[in-house]
Amino acid sequence: MEIVGIIAGVLGVVAIVVLLYFLWKRGFFLKLFGTKQEREIKRMRPLVDEVNEILLALHEFKKDPPLITHLVGMGVEEIKKQSAEFERRWAELIAGISEDDPERAGKLRQAEDKAAQWFSAGDKGEPAEFDWRAIYWGIQSGLREQYAGAGVGDDWICLHLEEDVGRPLYRELPAELEAREKGAAKAWLQAKKIFAQRVRPALVARTRAWQHKLSRRVSELEIEVKKTDEEARKEFWQKQTNEALEPVMVEAFTMVREACYLRLGDEWDVRGYSTTWDMFPFNVQIIGAVVLHEGKIAEMRTGEGKTLVATMPLYLNSLMGRGAHLVTVNDYLAARDMEWMGPIYTFLGLSVGVIQEGMTPAERQPMYACDITYGTNNQFGFDYLRDNMVHSLASKVQGAHAYAIVDEVDSVLIDEARTPLIISGPTEYVDRGYQRYKPGVQKLFQNQQRLSNQRVSEAEDLIKAEKEMEAARLLLMVRRSTPKHKKLLRIQKEGSMRRLVDDIELGFMRDKKLHELDAENFFTYDEHMRAVELNEKGRELLDS
Repeated sequence: MEIVGIIAGVLGVVAIVVLLYFLWKRGFFLKLFGTKQEREIKRMRPLVDEVNEILLALHEFKKDPPLITHLVGMGVEEIKKQSAEFERRWAELIAGISEDDPERAGKLRQAEDKAAQWFSAGDKGEPAEFDWRAIYWGIQSGLREQYAGAGVGDDWICLHLEEDVGRPLYRELPAELEAREKGAAKAWLQAKKIFAQRVRPALVARTRAWQHKLSRRVSELEIEVKKTDEEARKEFWQKQTNEALEPVMVEAFTMVREACYLRLGDEWDVRGYSTTWDMFPFNVQIIGAVVLHEGKIAEMRTGEGKTLVATMPLYLNSLMGRGAHLVTVNDYLAARDMEWMGPIYTFLGLSVGVIQEGMTPAERQPMYACDITYGTNNQFGFDYLRDNMVHSLASKVQGAHAYAIVDEVDSVLIDEARTPLIISGPTEYVDRGYQRYKPGVQKLFQNQQRLSNQRVSEAEDLIKAEKEMEAARLLLMVRRSTPKHKKLLRIQKEGSMRRLVDDIELGFMRDKKLHELDAENFFTYDEHMRAVELNEKGRELLDS
């Protein structure tokens, strides 16, 4: 009987295993629990809903009572009174600051710091004197009564807010407004510009209030961290930072979103081109921002707004006052993204900088001192190494390494990580053994120089024939091997040709085909790393 019982038990287990395997193969568990990505999105959805709830309250004017009254716990008249009182007191703060005052920036900063006190809760939990959301709605309410068409943008936002996709909002909105009524788009833009100027002081003051509160918390943590073990300090900082920023995240993301809305239609230069700001973060970008804030990898397709997504976690983490870095793959992208996204940060009162090849330590220090800094992995890496070789703390350029977003993370942390960053100081002994390699190196360089001369000459002829794309490809090959070629530098002084060469290089990098281009040279010279990589063509030359 015991044997029969054992056999029955074994058969029962086998039956269960077979059933579970069958259900797994049919996708039953996937349908029941969803993929890991689906579960993560489901977890983040309440945060997205909270951000949308605030945005709807800021832009919804048709309900009675408006949603803003529930959000801030005030009636409509009280909200309007608060917004008017804030504007009055702000005007008093800046009354003595003229436009041509050489100390205007410093005095404005002092005014912002004073206004920040109005948005700070008391030490015993007393509510803040002002709520930026009430001021936002109150000013907008007055403008809707004063200017025809001032509210059409709000109505459009509320209508399309729940869409999960992200796209250039400004390209659709003016056309749709104009289709409804002639002149509506222009009227909305004019009113929005006035609104942005009036509401910005409240947004900046709210930013300053967060900065003051969180910087005090950082000072406390710097004392506490000394009591922890050396190995546990990184985990300590991460845990305490998350706890400090968690209550702020939803509101901070909303403020970045509003800055994007308020700057729709504004123009500024990005890498020499006049660019119209047309982006607004939809739900997919909010989810991406949460993922990046949590230190995870966000995979987004081209056009889904990766560059825009980074603005929200960078803004949030910069509030701690320990710096926030965005790491990208080359100097051009670092400068482009800083110029492109920079006005969003500065609109909210933050400073933004960029690290570029060729900068001196004196030029790098103020860039790292900014709230947000853009740069390449090589620049950040070599600056870290150089900082470990300085003789005094005053010579260091970097500050804390608190938070960073890595663009093209697979390329930076896998492909480029194969080549270590090495830096060394002066040495007393120099090995002269390189003399035996000198003839081969000279032969290699002379052949590459002749090849570059030929390509530059062909490129000049192609430019005259208005075949710029073919010319740019040849010039890129020259730049990848002999970047200091005099004729190349002269041609690149024409901004349009340099930008075309940059665009072609970005295309090869995106398609991961840069090695095919380099194979046509004897060697490739990396200006960032000051290193030469010998190509197959060069090896064959040395072996001949």
